[in-house]
Amino acid sequence: MGKSLFLAVVLLFSMAVPVGATVGQPADHHVQAATDSDVRESDRTEWNVTVNETEPDLNRLGVSGEFVFVGGASFPSSGPTISPAVHVLVGNNTTNLAATKVVADAEWTEESSKRFDGRVVGDTLVVRYGRTISAVAKRGGKWKQFDLGTLDAQFETMFATDSAVFVVSKAGIRKYGVGTKPTELARYETEYELESADYADGTITFETLDDTDCEAEGASGCSGEIDDGSRYGALDTGLNERWTQFVANEYVLTERVGDLLLTQPGSKATFYARDVTTGEPAWTWEAPNSGYIAERMRGDVRFWTNHNQEFIVDPDTGDVQWSYHNDDILYDSPSRVLLHVDGEYVLRNHSTGEVLARHSGPEPPRLDSWKWNSVAKIDGGAYLSFTVDPAPTRVFVNTTTGETATTFDPPERVVTAYEKAEELPDELRYLTYSVETMGPPGSFSMAVSIRGETNTSDLYKTSVFAHPTDREWFEVEGDSSGRNLAVGSMVQTDGVLLYTTVEEQSEAEGVRRFEEVHVRSLNGTYLGRATFYRTDLGKPMPESREIPGRSLDNQYNENLTRENYQVQMAASGPSGEVQYVEPYGHEGDRRKVLRFGIEEVSPENVTASVEVSCGDGGPQAVLNNPTSMPLVYSVGGVADEVRVGADESRTVELSDDGEYTFEVGTTLGDPVELEFAASGDSSVEGDTVVTDCGQKSAKAMADETRSADDTSGTDGSVPGFTPLASVLALLIVFGLGYVVREG
Repeated sequence: MGKSLFLAVVLLFSMAVPVGATVGQPADHHVQAATDSDVRESDRTEWNVTVNETEPDLNRLGVSGEFVFVGGASFPSSGPTISPAVHVLVGNNTTNLAATKVVADAEWTEESSKRFDGRVVGDTLVVRYGRTISAVAKRGGKWKQFDLGTLDAQFETMFATDSAVFVVSKAGIRKYGVGTKPTELARYETEYELESADYADGTITFETLDDTDCEAEGASGCSGEIDDGSRYGALDTGLNERWTQFVANEYVLTERVGDLLLTQPGSKATFYARDVTTGEPAWTWEAPNSGYIAERMRGDVRFWTNHNQEFIVDPDTGDVQWSYHNDDILYDSPSRVLLHVDGEYVLRNHSTGEVLARHSGPEPPRLDSWKWNSVAKIDGGAYLSFTVDPAPTRVFVNTTTGETATTFDPPERVVTAYEKAEELPDELRYLTYSVETMGPPGSFSMAVSIRGETNTSDLYKTSVFAHPTDREWFEVEGDSSGRNLAVGSMVQTDGVLLYTTVEEQSEAEGVRRFEEVHVRSLNGTYLGRATFYRTDLGKPMPESREIPGRSLDNQYNENLTRENYQVQMAASGPSGEVQYVEPYGHEGDRRKVLRFGIEEVSPENVTASVEVSCGDGGPQAVLNNPTSMPLVYSVGGVADEVRVGADESRTVELSDDGEYTFEVGTTLGDPVELEFAASGDSSVEGDTVVTDCGQKSAKAMADETRSADDTSGTDGSVPGFTPLASVLALLIVFGLGYVVREG
């Protein structure tokens, strides 16, 4: 009897404990973040990428306000002959045509030159096609064409001031005004054939040569007899001579550097610097031999020749600031130079020689850019990447500051391949790599290929690694389902990564490419597949045509579908662009590349659900995530947000009956549509669920228990005990006493 009573007391006490994993604690509402290796590819397209065509016409000549001038062929409707013409477009697209003006009296054929040159001053375009000069301008509310004549010799270049356009040919220089009626204002005809002309700060410099019997021979000049010699000098913008110099029986190389004109008679090692306005000598510089060339380098002068010492000279004094051997150069720009000397990479300021960065590393190859130890130029030279000790570690250096942006420590399989590649002949190309920017500063992607076994279908095994701005490196898998998908180029835009995957399958009719566009977060979490939508046309990309609004009866009007084009990403500025590439060319070997700027990346057709019901302990909500990306749920009345992984569900216990609001979004903060389902006495009102389960949840009971525990001595109970606990304690005492008496 004593034992039975004791068990009954224990059972009663256990009934007072709140339901949950731990006594007195609420249910867990957290979910582990998806790892980078948790890759889920899905057939669903859950992200929408809005794009706008930014494809510049190859013959875009200039812009005046809202109008864009483009060179090309006239339309058949404009006359009996298709001729070279200028199209005036409204806005930066090819659909809104304001006017078309023929600019040359010639027939446009397949063999015709496709090159136009033009300069815009105000509302007037001066255009050159062949040797014909024309102007296109809006006068009296109408677009008009003005004939400005023809050149007497081969066209060289064009430049413009605020009020005029200058056209340079082998015969001289012409100046055209752009007033009410565009017309020729002045002409300077050179004594000898004009070799070059330059304009800056109100002064035109030129160089001519009497080369009747001269045959060109590379950059060093010409061989053969020169009749009279060379003449060089300067003109004002009215094409009046300021000064000239004649050199008999010599050709002269000239280089404009700021306020100086550097000249060198071709057979001499002496360079002369003259004031560009007056022609007065400023200084001379003696090169080690006659093979040197002068080159402007921002505000300085560089004197160089192949396989020799290079000298950086102060243009104000002619003094050498510093020098280096150009066989040590690995990267060269007007502002920076990277050298490898005595086992060290040294990044220097090109003007002053100041050291910006120094790293020890193995000797790099000069020509084979595919080799791991080669130097990679990224984002036009904004960053350089090279191998440092201990190899094969690579650093990524900001060339502006010299700071290390990131360090790439290769995984073990790459280290092993690097060591093996050192022992194998170069012809095998056992280990190769390539590096690209993903758009924003400090973002990089690297593709590493390791040669596979001989006589296998996969000659190389390629791995792709990504480093978003201010994040860590992670490896990007094409697909975890077993398909052999190659990861294409990546861009970082709108807070995510976009990239393509390609699967090639051989069949009887050839090779078919299956391409998909994917989205990842900046920490590598897979978020789903994407499709493109054109905001400029207001329709999905597959429904648009290559040149909308043009009635061309040829392949140029094919739909932009994956069957007709290859899709790839390109880092063009911080937002990136989508490129549609016609793989084999519409006409022979010509490839058509269409460029679309990325405007926004957002979830589309993504819907989550919440099911509210009455459980054993009270109301509860089941958070369902049917998507291929993790979602974050916010539940009113529950303190913490709840993260639910892709294709997963999570049950949370609600406090008590009442009203609960729910919100859900991506891990990036994008809102996601939500569907509700309620059972029992619960109901849905908008985004609010009202529960009426008629019983307290375990959490509510635990809260009441804790609240009662905190109350001391106000209701006649024993301090520190709730009424229920007091009753249980008395029963225990009574039971123990009974056991003692019976014993």
